[in-house]
Amino acid sequence: MTIAHRISTIIDYDLIIVMDQGKIIEMGEPSTLLEREGAFWKLAIEGGAIQDTSGGGGASGERE
Repeated sequence: MTIAHRISTIIDYDLIIVMDQGKIIEMGEPSTLLEREGAFWKLAIEGGAIQDTSGGGGASGERE
């Protein structure tokens, strides 16, 4: 188990759990979470782990 504050640290892990205020808000494989365009996707964009290349806010999941 790893607790990380940088998405780049965990982007290649098998399972990601995203928590907010002590509650699980998302859980799954990174690729699946990126496709959902939820909390993990937003964190990945903000952290620079992926680029939003869709132009309209969609997730392409492309990594730098």
